[in-house]
This record gives sequence, structure tokens and C-alpha cells, in this order.
Amino acid sequence: MKQKIYLLLSSLLAIVLLTLLFQKIDTTTFWPTIRSFATGGKLSALLLCCYAYVAIQGLRFSILYPGKATLWQHIGLNFGNHSGNILIPGRMGEAVRPLYMKRWWPETKLKEVIKWAVVEKFAEFVSMVLFLGTGIAVWGTGATSTTLLPDNLPWSLVAFSVLLLAAGLWRKKKAPHMNRTEKILWAVALSYLTWLVNTLGVLAVTGDLRIAFALLVTMTLASAVPMLPAGLGAAQWAVVALSSFMHMAEGEAMAYSSALHLVWIFVRLSVGVPLLLFVWGWPKAREVQLVKENEV
Repeated sequence: MKQKIYLLLSSLLAIVLLTLLFQKIDTTTFWPTIRSFATGGKLSALLLCCYAYVAIQGLRFSILYPGKATLWQHIGLNFGNHSGNILIPGRMGEAVRPLYMKRWWPETKLKEVIKWAVVEKFAEFVSMVLFLGTGIAVWGTGATSTTLLPDNLPWSLVAFSVLLLAAGLWRKKKAPHMNRTEKILWAVALSYLTWLVNTLGVLAVTGDLRIAFALLVTMTLASAVPMLPAGLGAAQWAVVALSSFMHMAEGEAMAYSSALHLVWIFVRLSVGVPLLLFVWGWPKAREVQLVKENEV
């Protein structure tokens, strides 16, 4: 009941924020930008990158803590984590993975799963710092278009991403026998890969690497607001507020941030919700409480 009330109130708050913001901006550039998503395979490329992003995160944890779960189960659990963070208050979606692993294999030690989840967050932070450094070095030249960037840079990023993913899948076979240091290094590498894949998805719809980088970083940080479903509303305010620094009209910034955000939410829920509702069963309150106690 509490979860339903939270979801209702947070959704209403997000709608209010988006409505106020929509009334504030000039919509001249908003609708043309929205319509552009349906051209040139942009939406398909964005969806592919979004699904790959969440799947790679599942691969990352399967290297850190394989347990008895298969790679596909780890990927599904990661979709469940994201869905839980959208639908459950206080980002309690993080409890999805440990509680299901405990449910499936009672001998699983929750503290061990949670310990590696903390290591995973550390790897994400390190990779974010590395990604910010890459963005500043490559795209932070002050130019407002990609004319000063090599024409083949996007394809080089695609090739590098595919090779790194292939290496991660190959290395996954030896995950149980890796030492702690090697696991952490692979977690950082795969976390960095998720940033690249997400950037390529945003690039597919914007056509500009610098704008893609700026949008991704701004929306990711703003989406961390825990009282809104996936940060919906807060991310749009942040992007519109910084639109002049991105050399975009406010309507264009609103269109990009809203469309991208809704696609991100759809991708996570499209896999996570069916798994949690119809395949695995929705988390019970006592199970979530057990995970919270172990987290403490």
C-alpha cells in the first residue's frame, strides 16, 4: 500500500514539475525535435543502446559475484533493480538482486552480495570520473559542433565498445577464479563501457557528441533525486537550466531530455516489471526488510 501511495504521489509531483516547465519554455523547437526521433532509425539505435546498457551492468555484477546465477539471470536481476528503483520508494530497488538470490539459493550470504554491490557502486564512481575526464579531453574544446572532431570518432567508439564487451564476455567464463583486484578492474572497465554505450545512444538522436555528453552527464546526476520516479522532472529542469551552455534552445533541451528519459524508463520497466510480476513474484515486505537489516 505504501509503495502504491509513493508511486502515485511521486508521479504527480513529476507531472507537476514537467507541466510548469513546459509552460515556461518556448515550444517552437519542442515538437520538431520530438518528431525527429522517428526519423533515420534514431529511436531504434537509442533502444538498442539502452537495452545493452542495462545488460552490461548485469554482466559486470556476474563477474564481481557470480554466485549460482547464470548470466541471463544476472541481467534480469539488473533490470529488476532498475525497475524497483523506479517503483519502490527510497531507491529500494537495490534490494531486488540480493533478496531474489537469497530466495532462489537460501545458502546465499546476503552480506556477501551486498558487499559486492558496494564494490560495484565504487566501480561506477571511478568510471564516472574517468568518463568525465574523457569527455573534457575529447569534447570540451569549446566548439559547438563536431566539425573539429574526427569524422570516424563515433564509429571508433562503437568498435571499441564492441571489443571491450567481447573481452568482458570472454573473461566472464573465468569469473569464479579471478582475484579481488582483477574483478574490480573489470568492473571499472565495464562501468566505463556503459557510459560509452549510453553516449552512443544519445548521440544517435542528437547527432552531436558534445551535446550527447552534456545531456548524459546532466541527466544522470539530476536523476539521482530519490523522491521522483527515476528522477523524472528533476532531470528536465536541470537540462533546460543548462541549455544555454549546451548551445540549445530551451524547447530543444526539453524535448531531448523528456524523450530520452521516457525511453530509459520504458526500457527498464519493459523487462523488469514482467519478470517481477509474472515470472519471479513481487518482492515481499519482509524480504526487503531483511535486506535493509543486512545493509546496515
